[in-house]
Amino acid sequence: MVVWLVPAFTVLFYAAGILIEHADTNWSIGIRTPWTLSNEVVWKKPTNWALNYLKFQLL
Repeated sequence: MVVWLVPAFTVLFYAAGILIEHADTNWSIGIRTPWTLSNEVVWKKPTNWALNYLKFQLL
């Protein structure tokens, strides 16, 4: 069973990275604080950081 956990988490992180990469300002996906939701530029910076973090997790 443990053999399947690593690929499963890899797929999970990859899918989350794709969702975050293409997410516009919304209340369901991404870094959701009033500060990030009020400004599109502020939304992109933590979202891109989270995307890079998830990509790093795949290594």
